[in-house]
Amino acid sequence: MKVRSLFAVLAAVAFTVNVVNADPEIIQVDAELAGGVVDNISGPHNFGGFDTFDSVGFPGGTFTVDVSSGPATQAGFDFEVNMDWANFATADFAGGTATYSLQGIKAPGTNLPIDAVGVFDGFGQSMPNTTINFDDGNIFVSGFSDDLINGGDVISIQWTQVPEPATLSLLALGGATILRRRRNR
Repeated sequence: MKVRSLFAVLAAVAFTVNVVNADPEIIQVDAELAGGVVDNISGPHNFGGFDTFDSVGFPGGTFTVDVSSGPATQAGFDFEVNMDWANFATADFAGGTATYSLQGIKAPGTNLPIDAVGVFDGFGQSMPNTTINFDDGNIFVSGFSDDLINGGDVISIQWTQVPEPATLSLLALGGATILRRRRNR
């Protein structure tokens, strides 16, 4: 009985570690608003951290975007990257387009493809009028700057990754052990 309980605990721990620790260490973040003026931000972001990006078109100016990341805040997703455009004067880009990309989400040498992606505004609502494309390690989102403005100047890109096969095996083994133990009682 103790051996079975140990397997259940090990499976639960392995699953928890996989969910808490994001696959990437550094994500390349790129974003562009296009209206009367085209402007963008670009640079590496340490996953789990906080960065302030200066506008490429106005370096050192008042146009900055705060980028943060960590575990997802929306149910059904594992990780997120948030972009807060409040200091960017997004109203200057009303009626334009917005594009965002996160590149390098899948760490080199790993096999954890992206499974699902969701895009939310600053109020936690699904962002309307967005087109989402993703592959094994990159996410590309396009939409309209008006949706960013109406969403509190915040966009949150959230995703799940397919767990490693070993993690799934341990989880299944732990679940089977728990079910068997319940039946034996």
